[in-house]
Amino acid sequence: MSDKIDLKKQHRELFAARRSAHVVTLPERTCLAVEGAGAPADEQYQSAVGALYAVAYKIKFGRRKAGIGPDFVVAPLETEWWDETGARCDPLARPDTTRWRAMIMLPEFVSASDAAAGAAAATALARAGTPANPMLPRLRRLTVAGGRAAQLLYVGPYTDLGDAIRRLHQFIASVGLTAAGRHHDTYLNDPNHSEPNKLKTILRQPVA
Repeated sequence: MSDKIDLKKQHRELFAARRSAHVVTLPERTCLAVEGAGAPADEQYQSAVGALYAVAYKIKFGRRKAGIGPDFVVAPLETEWWDETGARCDPLARPDTTRWRAMIMLPEFVSASDAAAGAAAATALARAGTPANPMLPRLRRLTVAGGRAAQLLYVGPYTDLGDAIRRLHQFIASVGLTAAGRHHDTYLNDPNHSEPNKLKTILRQPVA
């Protein structure tokens, strides 16, 4: 029997949601993360996503090659979005003031040294002839705080996220809560291999 760890199955509170808005309590977790600025389609964000996956897979296969168990499934991409002015974030309308932190959750048994080895392996590959990713040196292993959040599952193209985000904030106000922190997306499938109308995104907003 395989002992591969799948965080999506272990932590359904993080990777599952209903289409109707609801409140959840989320655990603290460890992530590989990188911060930057601009819209999702910008080169910096796309480079960040590439760097995250490159290092996550280097960690996975490096542990396997060294005979260090257990194996694990690389978790979905997550991103926190905020506006440096304090306004509600809108990356498409105001990319110049948009900031983000892209993340991939790591199993608790992945150590800081594992993460450093993965980053070093990805950097060495770049030096061996593949194009260097400028975001690789900016990756960090960090702890993401838990707490209460309102969330919903949105199915459809990323360009139409705005209406769903507005519904989420309307729900927050209707139950007497206040948005408190950065907007958070979890992307459950790959836009390169899924039709736009089938993309699944968990929209999440910390609340107080």
